[in-house]
Amino acid sequence: MVLYREEFQGVDGDALREAPQYESQRDAIMDQMSALIQAYIDLHEARMSVEVSESRASAAQAEAVTEQLVLVALVFGLGLAGVASYTILLPLRQLQGHIKKIGQGNFGGSLQIKAPAELRELVDTVNWMGKKLQELDDMKAEFLAHVSHELRTPMASIQEGTHLLLDEIPGPLVQEQRTILRIMADSSRRLIHLISTILDLSKMEAGMMEYRIVPVDLHRIAEASIDKVRLLADSKHVQLVLENIGDRVWVKADASRLEQVLDNLLSNALKFSPEGGVVKVQMKPDPQAGVLEVSVSDTGPGVALDDLPPYF
Repeated sequence: MVLYREEFQGVDGDALREAPQYESQRDAIMDQMSALIQAYIDLHEARMSVEVSESRASAAQAEAVTEQLVLVALVFGLGLAGVASYTILLPLRQLQGHIKKIGQGNFGGSLQIKAPAELRELVDTVNWMGKKLQELDDMKAEFLAHVSHELRTPMASIQEGTHLLLDEIPGPLVQEQRTILRIMADSSRRLIHLISTILDLSKMEAGMMEYRIVPVDLHRIAEASIDKVRLLADSKHVQLVLENIGDRVWVKADASRLEQVLDNLLSNALKFSPEGGVVKVQMKPDPQAGVLEVSVSDTGPGVALDDLPPYF
């Protein structure tokens, strides 16, 4: 441009230099301007490229930092969740174990654990429940002891009076009277035995029941149980049948418990048998399995299918 102005001012008012020289200078000037502009453009493009590269690097670095922060936050969150779960699950497991002990009849002792406020209320409720159940269990034991004591005295008097009648102290007896008195004596003896062992219920619930396993004659036990209910069967005109499989049937068992089971089964069978029915006691040995199946059947209405699960 300077050269252009100098050339322009140097021109005389009447004449200019020749046109070819002017055009060459103009082209040179234009080339210089184009080169300068291109250099400026290249410079800015280089700067932009550097800035873009720097931006990409910063973005990549920021992304890496973000990923690390997310990973750290995830690990930290999992750690907090693990700690929170442990602080909740551990008391719950301890509480579950304590509830199982209560279900097994061990009511004594309260559960002392560190737990969140929400679980603390549940633990206190379970401890209160265990305390109340222990009180009820103590009341039951006291009641059973009192009842067994109060019933034992009059039953002993009834048994003693029956023995006096059998000994014919008040006077002679006919055969029918003696038979009835013997049944009464056996029943009173059995009832006294049941009253004496009524406290065994708590032992059975705790799994501490003791059994006296000895060889016993099951046929004799069945005959004794049938004799006890014969008067009731005669009054209802129910026939009692004992299917014999031999003179003696020896098994290893607790005689008193077997007798108690048979007495209950026969009493129930007579209770629900119609007049003129039949109550049958059957014994079926299984030599291969080494067992003896004893069943009591009657001609009554039976038990509905929906009512069987609670009993069988």
